[in-house]
Amino acid sequence: MNVNQGRVPELSALRRWCGERRDNGWFYQPFYLRPEGTPKSAEAIAPSVDKRTLAELEDEIQAPIQQLLFRAYAGDASAQHKFARVVSGAVQALGRLATSRGAEMKAVAETFSDWPVMLSLNPQRIRRAKQQLEQLRVGSKGPLPTHSRQKLDPQGFWTELATRALKVVRSNLYLLPALREHTRGAKKSRATRKFWNTTVNATIYTRSNGDKIIIADWLKVLCPALSEPITAANFPHWWKAVKLTVLDYWKMYLPEYEKALGQIRGGRPRLDGKKDDRRYKEDRRRNLAIRSIRQALASLTGVR
Repeated sequence: MNVNQGRVPELSALRRWCGERRDNGWFYQPFYLRPEGTPKSAEAIAPSVDKRTLAELEDEIQAPIQQLLFRAYAGDASAQHKFARVVSGAVQALGRLATSRGAEMKAVAETFSDWPVMLSLNPQRIRRAKQQLEQLRVGSKGPLPTHSRQKLDPQGFWTELATRALKVVRSNLYLLPALREHTRGAKKSRATRKFWNTTVNATIYTRSNGDKIIIADWLKVLCPALSEPITAANFPHWWKAVKLTVLDYWKMYLPEYEKALGQIRGGRPRLDGKKDDRRYKEDRRRNLAIRSIRQALASLTGVR
């Protein structure tokens, strides 16, 4: 998502990012964590589909992409960065589409002699890709730096969850100010949710046209306090935002919560030294899961 600084987009322009059609109006809220491979339903997406033909869409896409590429070749560092980001995002989106529309996308893929992926299992391709990564020093100066000596598994369960939650928090830094601008003059009501032992309050803003915007109190408090880069000094604020994002995710998607608890194994110690096959109680497992996410976030950000 890209919200230009100094210019607040119309609320309708935010629909594709954070809007959902409900009853006779639109419902908006900051980004939240979703299970991977579960896009919005066809019914929810339908209102966002406009009347342009596919040919018109293709023409509109090709021109700016080609212009970005021209500028990148001309030596524009910003264009080089944006072009790489656009292409990377498109490849990842294609992977998600292939997951959610497996049989249909298989038929499409069968007509291509080459298929864009982030990586393949071909040993020679992996070797060449690794050489290129090392030459480019990919990620060495990114917000989550990477290097060949890292013991961290980026696809490990907790690391992946922490990474996704962190992306949601970072996206809300840009989205939240735009949403709050559109709450001016709206009718207010309060709502309360409970994430186990954590109580979360929120404000529901109802606009004159019936559209609603809901924003949790903790987002209003924490987001303005977050700053880059993530350091030992500001890590507690980032961790609290990531933790609440994950708790909200688990509360909305209970199968994902159960999946996380399933990663916590082990029994309680016995005085006679024998193994206890009983599982930890739910609250103990949840606390251990939260601790694992915090450790993963600390490793990702280099905070000790």
